[in-house]
Amino acid sequence: MRALVDATRVRELMRALGRAAQRPARVYLTGGATAVLHGWRSSTIDVDLKFVPDDDALLRAIPDLKRPMPCARRSTRSNPGCIATPP
Repeated sequence: MRALVDATRVRELMRALGRAAQRPARVYLTGGATAVLHGWRSSTIDVDLKFVPDDDALLRAIPDLKRPMPCARRSTRSNPGCIATPP
C-alpha cells in the first residue's frame, strides 16, 4: 500500500526535484496534489507531474524520490511510508 501524500510531502518532493534539476524547468502539479496544496483535501494517493520541457535528469530522479522520505512525525496508519527521524 502506498503512503498518503500530504502538503508537507508534496513540498518535500518539489524541493528534491529542484535539487535534482540540472537546468531550468517548470513542474506542473495536477490532480490530487493541487487539491492538497490548496487545502481542499488533506492527502492524496499520488502526485501527478508534468515537466516543461521534458527533463531526463528529473525523470530519472523520480524512482529514488518515490522511496519513503524522512519526516518529523512518526509513521501512522494514514501515512505508513513516513520514516520517523531521530530527535
